[in-house]
Amino acid sequence: MKEKLSPKSKKDIDKKKEQKIKGGKRFLYATPFISMILLVSSVYTFFSLLAGKTFLIGLDFKRLFLFRIDYLKESIAGGNGIPGWYSREFLGTPFWSNIQNFPLIPTRFVFYVMDTAHAYAIVVLISALLSAVFTYLYTRKCGLNPVASAASGWTFACSGFFASRIWVGHLSLIESFFSLPLLLWLTESFFSHKQGEKQSSIFFVAIVLSTFLISLSGHPQIPFYAIVTTVLYVLWKERSSRSYILLAGMASGILSSLVLWYPFIRLVLRSTRVLNLNPPENNIFFPYGRLKAFLLPWADGWTGLPSRGATDTFTKYPNNGFFWDTICYCGVMPLIMILLVALFYFFKKRMPGKKSLFFGLISIISIITAFPFTKIFYDKIPLTLFRSPSRQIYIVSFCIALGFGFSINYFLEIFGEKKIKKWAFALILIMLALHFYDLRKHDRYFVGVALHGRGLPCAELKSYLKDTVKDGRVAIDYPLFLEENRKYDDVGFFDSIVLASTYKSVLEMIGKDPSENLEELFSSTLKVDVLKKLCARVVVSSLERKDLPFVATIEEKFNVYEVPDSDPRVSFVSKERQDNQNSRVHYKRISGDKIEIEVDEKTDGFLKIVESYDTGWTSYIDGLKTPIEKLDGFMMKVNVPEGNHKVILEYKTPGAVEGAVMSVFGIVLFISILVYGRKKKII
Repeated sequence: MKEKLSPKSKKDIDKKKEQKIKGGKRFLYATPFISMILLVSSVYTFFSLLAGKTFLIGLDFKRLFLFRIDYLKESIAGGNGIPGWYSREFLGTPFWSNIQNFPLIPTRFVFYVMDTAHAYAIVVLISALLSAVFTYLYTRKCGLNPVASAASGWTFACSGFFASRIWVGHLSLIESFFSLPLLLWLTESFFSHKQGEKQSSIFFVAIVLSTFLISLSGHPQIPFYAIVTTVLYVLWKERSSRSYILLAGMASGILSSLVLWYPFIRLVLRSTRVLNLNPPENNIFFPYGRLKAFLLPWADGWTGLPSRGATDTFTKYPNNGFFWDTICYCGVMPLIMILLVALFYFFKKRMPGKKSLFFGLISIISIITAFPFTKIFYDKIPLTLFRSPSRQIYIVSFCIALGFGFSINYFLEIFGEKKIKKWAFALILIMLALHFYDLRKHDRYFVGVALHGRGLPCAELKSYLKDTVKDGRVAIDYPLFLEENRKYDDVGFFDSIVLASTYKSVLEMIGKDPSENLEELFSSTLKVDVLKKLCARVVVSSLERKDLPFVATIEEKFNVYEVPDSDPRVSFVSKERQDNQNSRVHYKRISGDKIEIEVDEKTDGFLKIVESYDTGWTSYIDGLKTPIEKLDGFMMKVNVPEGNHKVILEYKTPGAVEGAVMSVFGIVLFISILVYGRKKKII
């Protein structure tokens, strides 16, 4: 005979069943998210990377970012703070002003707490995971089921545009990749809460803070696309007092970023970006013929990818930049699914939803405005701030990822109420597995490892440079994979923003066309007289030179040469004799921003300082401020009276104070908007 359960026991059993059901649902909801995280990680990591035995390959990271991050860390460790001047390249160039050197985006701080070379792999993985997570959160907020949201997140994080940035080492683009889904998720979350609710205010503050940090990303192009798309999204969603106050808040976040942006704009206005130069090779407009790369990523071949083959087969276009800036593959499955949904809507004579329509239009506009015919409009703009409109495929890639998620969600909904639900779900899972295999295989070609993070170590070269260079410069080509590269001030450069006066003068010195648009200068190829004038004492090159004394060959491929009788960094020129008198001049580099010179002469004259002239430099003679003049178009000249004197040159970033004041105004504006919005119960 069965025992009768008491009402209390029945309640306990029902409660346990309910908890079990809820636990099962949470597990089912969490499984796609966890799977997405693990699958993203599987694309961008190796066991050897996790063990710290190898380093992730990033060409521009090694040639540009690694050197500058190390320079920053050395300056801070030496008690000199964030440097305003970067002495390592091209007779010196502004450091703080160049926003790529010191962005305030949180992922960059990973480099400051661990070894720079190892940190690259960590930052890539973090950026990929954040891109996936924020896309997942946004699509979930839009009502998509967990499977569809995870598919969207994984597809965007593993899009060809992101994966290809890893091999070429475009750190600034990688770091800011998650900007668009982050802003859209916060925007959707803000509007999902009623006016006056606490959560509404929290998301408002989060949007403003995110806009501020995204604005300070190292490369402004991706943040610009993300912010403009979000602004259009807000206006498309609704035009109300909430929309306008949200946009005002975002504007205050942008205004607050002028602490770095204002000095950067001032740098651009005195850089090669305002010179009348030939079009740069990396200003890529999306060729019509590359549209097939959305379906066939290797149809035109490849370049610079040893994992695909030793021979470059990308030969149909003018330069390799057309390959790297048009990689747009997001997989075949997303395009098939989007096409199927479009056909369903067409035959059922249904209009897509408001969000679908927005992202469909924005993707079409993004790709069309990147086509070559728009070049005539870009050419009319006197200032070059963004290059390569083909990078607008960043927006297109995001829209494809969203479309993929919306398509999966659509099919799961229409088949969810029918008997074939399980079969439909199984078919979706098979399709996702094929998509994972396809896109992961594509992406892994761009993920490679090396045994050395900073280059090949060479004790002999290290010792020779230490004994020979002293207070001079070197001429080591930036691509050479040597540990000592950029540990000494170099004559050459690799950058897209260079001081205009130094650029013009050096091009004239080496006999190049003044309209030539260079973003790199291989210093080892310079003539002997130019190397001497620019104070180079050692040349390291893969080329053979007969005009310089040979020293040694390193690793059987790098040749070391000595530059005899090179000019000193500082010399005294007498007004009476008009010749250099070096014996009584002592040069000492205190830091990147500070130079100390002791001079003892019997006549009046001036100091000739072979360092790039810039408005941020100030000189003091025995503590008294003294004017600095430009010499020979790019060097510095300081008039010095006879006698024994100590001359100090200090560099302060032009526009830093004014930018800080503007940022304070932006913060005040943000607080005012927040107080007003809370008072009126708009946010």
